[in-house]
Amino acid sequence: MLRSLLACVFGFVAINVNAACDFTTGEYLYELNNPNSIKKIEVKIPKSAKFSRNFTKILISKSKNIPPNLKKNFRATVVVEYGFGTCSYLAKVKQNGDWKDHIRFEEGGKPLRSLNVKLKEGNILNAVKFKLLLPETRNNLNEVLATVFMRKLGFISPETFQVETVVNGVGAVMLFQEDLRKELLERNSRREGPLFEGDESLLWSFEDFENFELEALALARVSNDKWFLKGESSQKITLSAYAQLQKAYLDYSQNIVSREDHILFPNKRLSQTFEDYFFALLAMNGMHALRPHNRRFYYNSFTGMFEPVYYDGNIEMHKKVNSKKAKGYLAGAFVDNYQFPYKANFLDDGFKVTALAEFKDRLVINGAEATLFFDKAILRINKSIKSLQAKLDNRQTALTGSKADESDYERYEARQRSLGVVQKNLTQLVKTKKGFNAFDQKGQRYELTVNELAEVLADNELNKKRFSLFSSLEGLEDTLEKDVISTNLFGGDVLHSTGLSLDVDEVNKLVTITQKTSTDWVLFRGALLQDWSIILSGSKDNALMSNEQTQRFNRYGMTGCLNFYQTTFDGTRIQAMDGTCEDSVNVVNSKGKIASIEIERAYADAIDMDFSEVEIESVQVREAGNDCFDVSGGVYTLKNVTLSHCSDKGISVGERSQLSAINVDLKFASLGVSSKDFSDVSIDNAIFDNTKTCYEVAQKKQEFGGARLSFSSLSCQGGFVKDKNSIIERGRE
Repeated sequence: MLRSLLACVFGFVAINVNAACDFTTGEYLYELNNPNSIKKIEVKIPKSAKFSRNFTKILISKSKNIPPNLKKNFRATVVVEYGFGTCSYLAKVKQNGDWKDHIRFEEGGKPLRSLNVKLKEGNILNAVKFKLLLPETRNNLNEVLATVFMRKLGFISPETFQVETVVNGVGAVMLFQEDLRKELLERNSRREGPLFEGDESLLWSFEDFENFELEALALARVSNDKWFLKGESSQKITLSAYAQLQKAYLDYSQNIVSREDHILFPNKRLSQTFEDYFFALLAMNGMHALRPHNRRFYYNSFTGMFEPVYYDGNIEMHKKVNSKKAKGYLAGAFVDNYQFPYKANFLDDGFKVTALAEFKDRLVINGAEATLFFDKAILRINKSIKSLQAKLDNRQTALTGSKADESDYERYEARQRSLGVVQKNLTQLVKTKKGFNAFDQKGQRYELTVNELAEVLADNELNKKRFSLFSSLEGLEDTLEKDVISTNLFGGDVLHSTGLSLDVDEVNKLVTITQKTSTDWVLFRGALLQDWSIILSGSKDNALMSNEQTQRFNRYGMTGCLNFYQTTFDGTRIQAMDGTCEDSVNVVNSKGKIASIEIERAYADAIDMDFSEVEIESVQVREAGNDCFDVSGGVYTLKNVTLSHCSDKGISVGERSQLSAINVDLKFASLGVSSKDFSDVSIDNAIFDNTKTCYEVAQKKQEFGGARLSFSSLSCQGGFVKDKNSIIERGRE
């Protein structure tokens, strides 16, 4: 019930959002994120005759694989049926897949194919680009269960599930799998960053070469070149990571036999992540995902490391691991005394119960059949883990690994000449005012715009001619190494820019941080901060960043002056004054209880939190150039919130977050509280003074839907904003 509603509302503004669904999406925040809610996906291609002829051309083509020129786009309408309503979206579809197993005939000679789908509006489970796959191309239930397991082990994995489909009147069960995009990263609690994959452009139907004849020349490519184009910070992060990955692919491509067709370490064995990933896939009988041309990578700027992205494992969980195929891999892919850290997970009853529930939510088949498949898979995986670990414990073989050097590049060039492949190899890259100067192996200069360099990175070509980059930005790697100080502290490590002053008082459990310039930053990574106080004094320099810093984050991926990543809070106290970064305090992938946060005179956002689960006993913000408190993708509980002089929003909640706040006192803000994009916000006992718009509840981004906002006691004189996809609840307790 409504305890006390003191709001005096002078205005209401409705945001016009395309009503593609016949229900209010804000009423089904959680159902719309559950694959089990989808009853059917129908794809209607209006030019059905051309679509059918395209199928026939693929079928009768002479090549073993699907010719790239036959993967044409067709306009379509995608209709999604839920148990509570229907959504209809405009889209484009085209043929998916490399091989002709992606086309088939249903009973009665009806054609069916795997499709790439791009929605022009709306989303399905946050995905705007996805595949509808013939189940046999991914070994059906194996692929669904593999994505569940990999995600639960902490690896980036695409949303994948069975779904009833109808494509131009032809019905069948297919696999839905989201594409490698920003939405996939956010679903897996990662901030957007550079994505890479093996370049297949030389492997299939390239000129007159046989498939895979040019594998020794096939390296990597950037998957999300649009992120590269966003600004100088993203360019430097991408180029640094790309050069590192190219070296790993160069090592593999020139040593394919000794690398056993699979072994590739972009992190140079500086972390165990890839060994854990390799072992998990071996145990699930999924070595297909480890072939370099099938590999997908995410570069995590917080850790300075690559992470594997699971994709296309051709998993066969019920079969025994092929010892012959695994032998060389076991000999060379693991350090001495390696132990698989997730052995206990597959034996744990809690892990199995939750994994089975998630598996069932993603299937069309009945529960008994799903349980039988799951139990058999778990039994085989545990046997495989035991067998593989025993082989590793007893091996006596020297390790192999990434050791790319100049001789690898020389061998690459020699092979390129002998095979007669015309390609410019760019071996030097220099930043200019207009873009970049790139120099090939013969010293010839190419003046490239940012867009042209993005084309080289994404397609290994420019103006329909082969180009490949083998260099980072000149001087970038040296600068990155010199500009960062790293110290092991608090059970993790603390990294910071060289100009920043950091003093640790062990006796009083106090960390004092002082910025020298507005570009100084500090990162607490993997730390346990129990009863520690962290105080940051900013530079008071109102020139936010150098000209380089035109994006929200710097070249190290930091948005804050004071940053926390994978940190555990326990009674922590945080203060920041005069922060001149995009965020005075930024918290990512962290958890725990914060006793208090106090921010004064923040240049932009005072507090920004992403993908975290945090309780805060007291929040105080005085003056913020943008939002006072901004969160996304997590669960947040606030008590005793005092905010004043927020240039934009007092509390901003977005991208599928849950936030509850009690005792909120807000003075002087453009907007009191905003709940956006599948977020669920509850406010209790709030007073907003001198606030033009009391609250907003709306969908802002295509990959989400409406939002929900409830309050049980609010005093505010001002208007509010609500769109057709969202709901406001007054008096919810």
